[in-house]
Amino acid sequence: MRLVVHQRNVVAHFSGPWEVAQLEALAEQGRAWARFSRVSGGLPIGEIESQTHEVRLYEGVEVGSRQVVFLLPMEQQCSAEG
Repeated sequence: MRLVVHQRNVVAHFSGPWEVAQLEALAEQGRAWARFSRVSGGLPIGEIESQTHEVRLYEGVEVGSRQVVFLLPMEQQCSAEG
C-alpha cells in the first residue's frame, strides 16, 4: 500500500485486494491495529486500524507522500495495542 500525506494527515491507498482482506481477517480475530513497515524492511514504522483504515505512525517516523509500505505477516502482528 502507499501512504499519502494530505494536509498533515497520512492516508492509506491500497495496492491490491489482499491488503484489505488481511485487515478484515485481523478485525475478525479482534485485532484493531495492523503493523506495517517500509519495503526495505526493518522495524515497523506504524499501524493501520483494521476497520477504519486510520493510519498512525510511530513516534519519530516521517514518511514522504506516496511512501510504499507493506503489512507485516499475520504472525508478526502482535502489538501492545491489539
